[in-house]
Amino acid sequence: MHEKLKFYLNFAEFLGRSLDKNTEVVLHETVGDNPGIVYIYNGHVSGRQVGAPLSEFSQEMVNNKEDHSRFRVNYATVANDGSILRSSSFFIRDDDNTLLGIFCVNSNVSQYLQLSEQLRELAGLSLDEEVEDDEAQIYLTSAKDVILENIQSILTDMNVNTPPNRLTAAEKQIVINMLHKRGIFNLKGSVAKVAAIMCVSEPTIYRYLPKNNL
Repeated sequence: MHEKLKFYLNFAEFLGRSLDKNTEVVLHETVGDNPGIVYIYNGHVSGRQVGAPLSEFSQEMVNNKEDHSRFRVNYATVANDGSILRSSSFFIRDDDNTLLGIFCVNSNVSQYLQLSEQLRELAGLSLDEEVEDDEAQIYLTSAKDVILENIQSILTDMNVNTPPNRLTAAEKQIVINMLHKRGIFNLKGSVAKVAAIMCVSEPTIYRYLPKNNL
């Protein structure tokens, strides 16, 4: 581990123990032979552990030699179980601006998103189409893998062994409603991805969703 990163180890543990169980603290090393996670607290939030490779976002920061930013706060990421996280990253650099490491704090906000959706339903409001953020969300694993893992989990719970594209219309409707309850359709571009995986049209996805989300 680079000497400059060792300073952050105790602080990472202190912060992890100070925050709630839904908040993950991660220290990435971005230099050396094996860049990746060197410390993580509450790793269940993203499903990662020490030794996990750099995320796509971290790798992009390493490759972008022109970016001299010190930190980035309150952006959306997606864990490998589909949970939406609010993330903030502090970039650890040397005197030549070489990125040595990234100190990250990730909070699972899926429950808050579900609560806001329930409040919107109680208020009688609806969305005409999928809401997309101004900035693309960052996935800790691929978006397609997140959706596939959730679909497979739902099919397992249903005791169904049929591939997603071979389900009956009724089964597809159940799966789509369960994906909705898990917050998958909060992900940017998720309607198109689910439609492709299940071999249905995007209008069919919207038709299967609860009426107050059309």
